Amino acid sequence: MFHLPEQVRRRMERLREELADSGIEVPPWQESPLLREIDRARFPHRHERRFASYGAIVTTDPESTIAALKSLGALLRSAPKDAARQVRAMADGVQSFSLLTPGSASLVLLPEPVVREMQLVRLRRALGPTATIVSRTDDGTVRVFDQHQIVIFDGTRWWTKPDANGYTVSVCRAVPNAPQSTTQSILDFCVHTAGPGAGGTMLVWCLDGESVDGFRQRSFPTGHRVPLDLPLTEPAAHCSARHVLVQIDGAGTLDREGRLVEVGVHLRPSTRAHELVDVPAHLGTRHAAAMRTSFDVPTAVFFVVSEDGPVTVYARGETIASIHMDTDDRTDTT
Repeated sequence: MFHLPEQVRRRMERLREELADSGIEVPPWQESPLLREIDRARFPHRHERRFASYGAIVTTDPESTIAALKSLGALLRSAPKDAARQVRAMADGVQSFSLLTPGSASLVLLPEPVVREMQLVRLRRALGPTATIVSRTDDGTVRVFDQHQIVIFDGTRWWTKPDANGYTVSVCRAVPNAPQSTTQSILDFCVHTAGPGAGGTMLVWCLDGESVDGFRQRSFPTGHRVPLDLPLTEPAAHCSARHVLVQIDGAGTLDREGRLVEVGVHLRPSTRAHELVDVPAHLGTRHAAAMRTSFDVPTAVFFVVSEDGPVTVYARGETIASIHMDTDDRTDTT
């Protein structure tokens, strides 16, 4: 934090405290450069009553990050370190990002734009564990993507949201016959594509013939078959899958390979499931139906995306993963 104007230094100190109060720890060796980029994203330059979007890549291992960027087909244009301000002005956080290294200020030009949350998550993963992405959208939302979570400032308060990657092992441990790579893709869809969108949804993953037969007995057929190959293992298919799911009430069903095969399916759990499965009172009808039907069809996995973003995974009548957003209102005075 040296060589900064006193006003900026105090503002960054307050930022560090805000993050700490929200349970967000910034490693000491990364504190100054990362806080500087978050500070710039939160307090951008205004021109003609407009605040521009922004994006930066912060890394503790420039060589590996640059190598990863080049492997992705990115172009790097370097300038002297004292030109950092001008380089930052060119970084839109969509297809161009600033990258400051000890000796230079570089502009990273990606081969394709990264707009949606899933695209930014995939980019951060590709850059390795030492890289963090700071992004500011046109509406003023600031997001920080690190190895384990997404930190979000919505203009009022801080939120934290875990990377779906951290839940794959726990789901596979609870459902041993679930392929890990497909599990990862479905969780990515639920957390980083469906979660940030408008409207909740449900997915039922039938892992074998037994689960298909069992689920047919515990659901109403709709006739809304998906007439083409739409696998959630392909990130390019995620937006189309979300788009069709939010237009029709009911669940979507996935085959073992993670392909969306039907939408608009309505669940009808058994009387026995109603009697034996204790659904917490705060859960809505979508969660109750998924939890009880997972008891009836123990070889299927049920993913429920709430309207406000959290994702819950059910199997055998139990919760096997709960992925939610935390906010800094734990000490709200109202």
